[in-house]
Amino acid sequence: MEERPPLGAHLSIAGGVWRAVERAVELGCSALQIFSQAPGRWQGPPIPEPAAERFREAAARAGLGRTSFAHAPYLINVAAPDNELWERSVALLKDQLDRARLLGLAGVVLHPGAHTGSGAGPGIRRAAEGIGRALEAAPEAPPVLVEVTAGQGTALGSRLEEIGALLELLPEDRVGICWDTAHLWGAGYDIAGEEGWETLWRELASRTGRSRPDLLHLNDTNVALGSRKDRHERIGHGVLGVATFARIVRDGRLATTPMVLETPKGSDGQSWDREALELLRRLASEPRGHTGDHGHAH
Repeated sequence: MEERPPLGAHLSIAGGVWRAVERAVELGCSALQIFSQAPGRWQGPPIPEPAAERFREAAARAGLGRTSFAHAPYLINVAAPDNELWERSVALLKDQLDRARLLGLAGVVLHPGAHTGSGAGPGIRRAAEGIGRALEAAPEAPPVLVEVTAGQGTALGSRLEEIGALLELLPEDRVGICWDTAHLWGAGYDIAGEEGWETLWRELASRTGRSRPDLLHLNDTNVALGSRKDRHERIGHGVLGVATFARIVRDGRLATTPMVLETPKGSDGQSWDREALELLRRLASEPRGHTGDHGHAH
C-alpha cells in the first residue's frame, strides 16, 4: 500500500495545551500545529510540567508524537535592523524553542522576518544571526522550520533562493523548510499547474540543496498569482482549486511529509476543518497519477 502524508490542522490550545490533541483526535488528524502561546503577545504564561506531560502522553497515544509542530508568534522579526526589536525577537524565539522541547514537538515554524529597508542581503544575515543565537541557547530543542512567505512589504523568504541563503548560514540539522501553498502562489510560484509545481521542486533542490520540505501548510487562496498578498481560503474555494491539492497529497515525494490546514474554521470552529480533511483524505486515497474530475468545489 502506498504511503499517504500525515494530514491535520492548526488547532486551539484553549482550556489547556493538551486540548489541541483532543481536538485533533476528534477530527481524525495524523498531524497537528499549535500556537504554544497567544500569537500576538511578547510573553505567554509558562507551560506547567504536568500540562506538558499530559500533552506529550496524549500526542503519543494519538500517533501525533512526531507530527506535531508549533507556529512561532507573528511578532518575531529576526531580520529587523532595529536592535531592540531584534533582541526581543531572538528572546521570544528561544522561548518558543524551549516550549517546543517541553511539549516534544517536531519543529517550530518561523517566518524569516522583514528587513524593513536594510535590504535582502543584510536582512538574511541578520535573520541567520538571530535564529542561530536562539538555537544555540536551546541546544535540545527541535529545528526551526523557515516558512516561505508571500513577500508582502519587505518580508524575506518569498523566493527559495532567499530561504537557501538563510539556511546556508545555519547548522543543517537544526533548520528546515515549511511550504505554504497560499504563500507560494502569492509569491509567484504557479503551483496550480503541473509545470509550475515541478519548477518549484527543481528550485528547492538547486536553491536549498534539500530534497523535500519538512512541513506543508495547505491553504487555498483568492489572490492573483504573484500579488505578494497573504490570504488563506478554504480548500477548493479559491483559485488553487481541488485539483492542485489532489496533486500535492498524491505526490510520492511528499508521502511522509506532514501537512496541516490553516484555513478559515467556520462558526463552530471545526466543521470546515472536518470537511477539508475528509476531502484531502479522499484525494490522497486515489491512485497516484489519477486526475479525476477535480474542478473547484464551490
